[in-house]
Amino acid sequence: MKNKGFVLLGLVLMICACSKQEARRPVSHSSSKKVYETVELHRKILAHQNALIENFIRTDSLHVYQKSKKGFSYRYLLKKEMGAMPVKGDKVYFEQAIFSLNGALLYSSEELGTQEYLVDKEYVIKGIREGIKLMKEGEELLFALPSFLAYRSKGDEKNRIGSNQPILIKLKLTKIINENNENKIHR
Repeated sequence: MKNKGFVLLGLVLMICACSKQEARRPVSHSSSKKVYETVELHRKILAHQNALIENFIRTDSLHVYQKSKKGFSYRYLLKKEMGAMPVKGDKVYFEQAIFSLNGALLYSSEELGTQEYLVDKEYVIKGIREGIKLMKEGEELLFALPSFLAYRSKGDEKNRIGSNQPILIKLKLTKIINENNENKIHR
């Protein structure tokens, strides 16, 4: 009787194991055509914004702009030869003013006030996050940011910065405090 039970169990297991399994269908039904169209749209938007920024730089012919590896352009308003640069985990204090590419003031530094930020540990727009790491304490830079490094397709909460709007940020790095809460040693 015991052997019959084991044989029967073995037979059931073999039948189940040999049954044909069908592949599951993906939950998402988005087509690759839609993804391709979205990517192409973003490429066109970025190309248009880069052309606007290049035109802005060309019209500001008295100053020299540098192109970062992260996709934005910048120039020094106040450059320091010596000084510390922030690294991940440092607390930095900065002041910023935001302008449209035609020079219209969108947010003044007085309105925004002094801001603090833990480098690479807190949220701040990508252009500022990457730009701060290029600065020394006391330096002031002007950043020309395409929207994907600023407020993206969403714009800002007060609707002063529109959807997909490239902007200029005048940023002054006022203080760097390292992760041990000590003033940075100047190099």
